[in-house]
Amino acid sequence: MKENSSENRVEETLSSLDNIKRAAAPAGFYEKLQERMHSLDPGSSKWFHWLQAGVAAMLIMALVNGFMILQTEENDVAEVDDFKTEYFEPTASLLNY
Repeated sequence: MKENSSENRVEETLSSLDNIKRAAAPAGFYEKLQERMHSLDPGSSKWFHWLQAGVAAMLIMALVNGFMILQTEENDVAEVDDFKTEYFEPTASLLNY
């Protein structure tokens, strides 16, 4: 009995869909839609400008970083021994500064 009632409900629901027709769009809808789609510029949104600025800033930072690395000579770089004597030797005192 329960199966018949559920089957009847399914049949009623499906039969109610038989007379459904496609909704008509208002006059001029497709023309307005086409015009609106063509008027939108993908580059005009704010996030796209922020993305461009972020990429440009990262590129500039990478170029400056590469330039600085190439300009640094080996003599300019502190040796590990200098670092060790400055900070870890008992004769070095930070209070002398």
